[in-house]
Amino acid sequence: VISIKYAPVEIIGFETKYPRLFSDDKMLMFGLPGEGRDDILAEAEILNALPVASLKIHQLQILRGTRMAREWEERKEDFLSFTLDTYAQLVADFVQRLRSDIRIERFASSAPKDMLISPRFGVKQSVVEARIRALMDKS
Repeated sequence: VISIKYAPVEIIGFETKYPRLFSDDKMLMFGLPGEGRDDILAEAEILNALPVASLKIHQLQILRGTRMAREWEERKEDFLSFTLDTYAQLVADFVQRLRSDIRIERFASSAPKDMLISPRFGVKQSVVEARIRALMDKS
C-alpha cells in the first residue's frame, strides 16, 4: 500500500534500492487516517511514475474489535466518511488521472456485514463497481 506521505522521488528511490519488495501490481487503500481527497488524488501521479501494470483499489473499512475501530471512535474527524456516491466519485476521479496502461483489477473491497462499522454502502460490490464505471463513462 502506498501512502501519499512519501514524496514520489522517495518511493522511486526506495524501489530502486529494494527491487524485490516491489512488483508490477500495486494496492491502494483510500481513506487512511489523516488522508484527504486531494492526498488520494495526488497518489495517481506517484503511481504514474512507477512501473505499475495493475492496481487494486480498496476503501478503508472499519471493522469491529480492531485497533482502527477504537481510533475511529476516538477521532472520526481524522477519517474520510464515504458514502457510495462520494466513494464512487473519488475512485472515478482518481482513475481518470492514472496512465491509460494501468489495469484496474478491483475498485472496492467488502467485509462481512456483522463486522463492518464503516463505510456501509448497503449494496453489493458489483453495484459499487457499476456506479464507478458509470461515472467514468460520463467523462
